[in-house]
Amino acid sequence: MLYCSEITVDGFSLINNKYKFFINNLFDIDNDVVGTDLRDSGQSYDHTHMKPKTPLLMGSVTSESITDFLTLRSVLLRQGLKKFVVNLAGIGEVYFMAEIVNWSHDDLDSYVSCQLSMPDPHLYMLSPSSVQLGSISGNSLTFPFVFPIVFGAINGGQGIVTNVGNCTSFPLITITGTCSSLTITNTTTNESIYIDVELLEDDVLVIDNRPTSRGVFLNGVPHMELKTGLWISCAVGDNNFTFQRSSVQDKRHCTVELQSSFI
Repeated sequence: MLYCSEITVDGFSLINNKYKFFINNLFDIDNDVVGTDLRDSGQSYDHTHMKPKTPLLMGSVTSESITDFLTLRSVLLRQGLKKFVVNLAGIGEVYFMAEIVNWSHDDLDSYVSCQLSMPDPHLYMLSPSSVQLGSISGNSLTFPFVFPIVFGAINGGQGIVTNVGNCTSFPLITITGTCSSLTITNTTTNESIYIDVELLEDDVLVIDNRPTSRGVFLNGVPHMELKTGLWISCAVGDNNFTFQRSSVQDKRHCTVELQSSFI
């Protein structure tokens, strides 16, 4: 039994003294399966495509107030994807984006049933986990000077990000200056990205590995040409990240942030 202690839609609560709602079929999956087909198209396929999830939002307006009923309609029937935040027992707070594709209600008992459509079928942890990478000491030139001075590049550190979900997730990586010759590696998945750029003190580089917003951004401007290597993913469980860069600063330049996901 899937128990929800909290449901909000764009910040509007659906479990309180006015509304009592729950979500059904949140983990149901419907796939399109494409096998090998050389006869009709001359091409070979062997993959599955996950269709949008279609959970049900059901409940009632317990206050039996027409004003509360109309307020609920105005929230749920606004056009566009809505952010649902659900507190699931045993998991915690997760969110997903969905649209209402069907609404029905019973005038006699204020019961409401809504069909949702989730183009992205994943649930994401509301609070991401993160780790900061970069040397805070090392056998290299740092400020303030410590004699004897040894010239050389500072090698970045390593750290672990844990994917507590049940499927592959994709990290958001943020790097601040001053540093250059950047390499970020997930040694667990053997995926690595090299960025050929020199970041100044106020520069911020974002490497967004998430499929829905993927890209490389320098101070908010897309710069895909800076990237060499694979996009980085995070397997279920612990993922060991390493970060290397050249810098004369004693600073943790790199932050890896991960929102674990469930399917």
